[in-house]
This record gives sequence, C-alpha cells and structure tokens, in this order.
Amino acid sequence: MTTNRQSIKNLHSKNNLPAELEHSIVPVSINPKTSDYIRKVVVDVANQLPGLPLSKQVSIARNAMREIMAESVVLDYAFSRLSKGQSDAVFVEGLPIFEGDLSANLCRTMSMIVGSPIGLPMQYEQQNGGDLIAAIKPDPDSVPDSQKTSAHFGSHTDDAYVPYEFRVLCIALLGEINESRAETGYSPIDKIVKQLSKCEIAILEKPLFEFREPASLNGGKQSNTWSEPRPILFRLPSDALGVQSPTYNTRITTVEASVYCEAEAAFGAFRIAVENAMRWFVVEPGTYLVFRNDRGLHSRKKIKENTPRCVHRMYWRNTLDAMRSASETNGYIFDLDALIFGDAA
Repeated sequence: MTTNRQSIKNLHSKNNLPAELEHSIVPVSINPKTSDYIRKVVVDVANQLPGLPLSKQVSIARNAMREIMAESVVLDYAFSRLSKGQSDAVFVEGLPIFEGDLSANLCRTMSMIVGSPIGLPMQYEQQNGGDLIAAIKPDPDSVPDSQKTSAHFGSHTDDAYVPYEFRVLCIALLGEINESRAETGYSPIDKIVKQLSKCEIAILEKPLFEFREPASLNGGKQSNTWSEPRPILFRLPSDALGVQSPTYNTRITTVEASVYCEAEAAFGAFRIAVENAMRWFVVEPGTYLVFRNDRGLHSRKKIKENTPRCVHRMYWRNTLDAMRSASETNGYIFDLDALIFGDAA
C-alpha cells in the first residue's frame, strides 16, 4: 500500500491539487502501457455488447474493469476509496482517445466499463430520452442553468427535487469532445462547511428550503414544481454529512420573517463557500471525472460559442433495490412518476 500512497501523492503534485484534497479528490494518471491495454479491452467489449440484454452488458463491463484494475493498482486504489466513502471524486487522465465514426460508441462502452466499480447504472425515463449513457452536448435553445446550456452552469447537486433514495449517488463524465476546454468544477462538502459558522450549519440542517424540479426532468422546460421543505445539509445513511441544492433553483419556504432572514443569510454564506471550495477540471478526450452527488456540488464554465463539446454522462448508485421495489421493475431505467407518486402519469 506504500507504493499506492506514493503514487497518489505524486499524482496530486502533477495535477496541481492542494495536498489537503487528497482524501476528497483523487487524481489518477494512466501510463501509456495501461492506456493501450484499456483500448484493447474497450474495443473487445464494444464488439460483444450489441443485442445483449442490459443486465448482461453491465456484467461484461464489470468483469472488464476488474481485468483493467488488475493491471493498474492506482485505478484500483482510487475506485476502492470512492466506493468505500473515503473520497468524494476521482479524476482520471491518460485514457485512450478514440476518433472517427466509432468514437461515440467506444466512448459509451468505456463509460460503462470504467464506472462499474461504483455499483449499478441508472437513469430516469423522463431524462435524456431514458438513455442510460447520455451524450451531453450544448443546445442554443436550452434554458439557463440546464445540462445543455452553453452558458455558465451554476453550482448544484443533480435532481435534489427527487427523494434521496431515488436519486443518483455518483455522476460520471467521460470526455469525447471539448474544443474550448470548458472546465467542470467540483466542490466537496467538507471544504464547504469548514468556511461556515456553527449557526449557519445549524440553519442549513433545518427543512427550510425547497428545490425546483430540474428542466431535464420536465422536457427541457423551466418547471413550476417544487419539492417539499428540506434541509440543504443532512446526514447520509453512513452518518457522513450530505448536501443537496441547486443553488440557482433553491428557495426558502414560508416561515416567519426572523427565520427567513436567518435562512437567507445562511444560504448566502453557503453559496460563497461553495464557490471558494470549487476545484476545476477539463473533461476532454482521454479524461474521466466521477464524483459523489450527495457529497458535493458541481458546476461548469461557459462553453465558447460555436465550439463542439460532448461528454458521456452516467448515473450510478451502489444499489437499485429501493428504486426497483418502488417501481416494481428489475431494470436500470425508471419512470420517475412511478417512483415519486407510486404510479405512472
């Protein structure tokens, strides 16, 4: 394990990340030999998957990643920490870059393989056409602060409107195209709360906030539906501190004036702390960023006008038991109405 720790230390130095982030964000640099091996595995798996049931595809991808991690102790170490809750994000550089007509398909396959140590993939029928591996590209007609906007995308956790047990645990982004090198940011919760007072934390732990349904779950249109009052900071099943908030779509619930003022001030301090704790990464060809959605907020800087960008995004959870039970299905793609309301709309 000493070798692994030294490798991680060296990687932090290479990526210019502060040493104190070692437990929050783990950077991994793949060497050329391992990258070539991953390329061969991805091409082989891509040839196996067409026509297979999704459950079989997931199993093949998981077995392929086991083979890859046997060749890369640093990848194994980084994903082990993430899966155990010992870190909140992993940023991988040096993955194979695919070009040509098969690039998108091979990137999709690599997304399925690399994320598999986290758990099981998931998606909502109402989001991205129910595509388990969503190709996120800028759309000039998209609403502000939505996944397809080319403008600055404000700090948020995904789908805070959705009850926690049905919400994405880890978000993974694999870069295929990013000509303007637009940066994606991640702000770990432990770095956020260190900037807040005990009083501010106490207020943020109260159910004084409501979250708007995201446009991506409403056909790409701005929604007027809000969640019930919830806290921004909360305890996860592991008793670790969790966070939930789209900062641009959070409002304070109806309360007396004095409480409203306290909540407003605490939320303002929280937003400043989020931006101060943000660390930025260029998700471009050959890179992969995965992070805990319940342990930090993410953001994206503006995409330069008329420059293409495509990242392949996957949602992951350590278990889908609650979602499968509530929706009475055994798959990976869920009707959100069935999850929230008990039946399809």
